[in-house]
Amino acid sequence: MIKNYREFKDLNPIIIFEYYDFPMFYVAESSKSELYMHHYVNEVKSGVDKWLVARITKKEYRKLVNQQTGVLEFLNKLRTNERLYHLCFDIHEENLEKELITELITKANFNPKSFPGENYFVDYDYLEDQPIEKVTEKVINLKSFKLVLKDRTNKHDIELNYFNNVMKKFQNSLDSLATHNINKLIDQKNDQSIHLNLLALEASSFGVTMMIDPNNIDIFNTSEEAVLDFMHLIDDVSNGTTQDINDQIYIDESYSVETVKHVKTFLKTISDKKYSFIVEAKDEQNKVFKDVSFREDAYQNIEILDKILEEQSSEVTETFSISGNLTMVSMQRNIFRIEDVKSDDKEIIVEPTITGKISKEVIKRINDSNLKFYVPSKISATIERKTITDYVKDEHSNKSTLIEYEQTEEIAQDISVLKN
Repeated sequence: MIKNYREFKDLNPIIIFEYYDFPMFYVAESSKSELYMHHYVNEVKSGVDKWLVARITKKEYRKLVNQQTGVLEFLNKLRTNERLYHLCFDIHEENLEKELITELITKANFNPKSFPGENYFVDYDYLEDQPIEKVTEKVINLKSFKLVLKDRTNKHDIELNYFNNVMKKFQNSLDSLATHNINKLIDQKNDQSIHLNLLALEASSFGVTMMIDPNNIDIFNTSEEAVLDFMHLIDDVSNGTTQDINDQIYIDESYSVETVKHVKTFLKTISDKKYSFIVEAKDEQNKVFKDVSFREDAYQNIEILDKILEEQSSEVTETFSISGNLTMVSMQRNIFRIEDVKSDDKEIIVEPTITGKISKEVIKRINDSNLKFYVPSKISATIERKTITDYVKDEHSNKSTLIEYEQTEEIAQDISVLKN
C-alpha cells in the first residue's frame, strides 16, 4: 500500500472515470509501475478526504476498462479478498514524509453507502476526454502449438536424451498449470495431466508440433488455458517483468508456486545447454495467433523465478505434546519411534507414527540421572518439529526431535528395559 504523502502525490493518473471539481474515481500508476485504484467517499472534515484505495493488477485493470466487470462487482471482490482500504488524505498537509492514515476495510468498519448503489460499467475517460468502448475479447481456439529449439549453431538435430529431458520438463510445467487452473475452478486438490499428441518433427532448427489430444479435452478447457498461461509466463520472464509475475501469483492467482518451480527447472534445462526456444500457438485455420521466445539475453531473468521461490521457501519450528506407544529406542543410533500418536493440541496435525532424534539435553539427563526408556510402553512426550520447504533446491523435509518425555514405573511393569 501507499505509505506516505509523497508516494500519494507522486502517483500518476492514467485514467479518470469520474470527475467533479477533482478526480473522484481513477486509476494511477506509481514509479514502480504499480496500479492503484482510488474511489472518493466523502469529506471527513475540512480539508480531509476519505477514499477507497486498493492496489490492483494489470489484469484487473483491463477487465474494468474493457467493461468485463462492473464497478460494484469490482469493489466487492477487493473487499472480500481483504485488499480494499480506507485512506484519509489531508490536502493541507505539507510534510510529504508523514505517514498516511489507512485501515483495511472489514465487516466491522464497512459502510455500504461508500459503495455505488448498483453495479455499472465505466464508460468515459475524463483524462483523455473520450468515451470508453467496450472490448469483447475474441475467443480463439488453440488447434496446435509448435516448440522450436535452437542452439548456437542452429543445428537441425538434437541429442535424444536432452530432447526427452526438455519435453519432460515442458510437460511438468503444463501439468502444473492445468492442476492449478482446475483446482481454482472446483476448489479442491485434483491433479491434472495434459495429454499431448506429437504431430510432426520439423527441420526448423529443431521444431516439434504438438496438439492437445482431442480425446482428453476436459470440460473446463484447462489444457488449452495451461498452454497459453505457460506462454504468458515465458513472455514475462523474457521481458523481465517481475511485477507482473508477482501480481499473477499473489493477487490474480494465475500461477502457483509449483508452476514457478517447474517452469524455472524447464528454463534452466534450456539455458544450461545454451539453447533458446520459440513457442507458436496456432488456431483452427493454422494461423499463428500468439508466439513467445526465450533467448540467451534472457537467461539472467531466471533469477526472477529464483527470487520468488526463495521468498516462498520457509523453515517452521513448532513444539507440541503427544501421547502414544514407544515401540523403539536406540541411544546408540539416537533414534526413537512412537506409534498410535495422539496430539494434545487439536490444532496440530500429527502423523500416526513419529520417528526422529532424541535431543542432546534428554540424552544428557538420562546419562546423568540413570533414567530409562521403557519399551514397548506408553509415553507422553514433547516433540519439536522442524518443517523445511526449500523451493529453490526443491527440498521438503520434516525433522522431529524428542525434547521431553514421561513414563511411569507402573506402566513399565513386566516389560523390558532398554538403555543402549
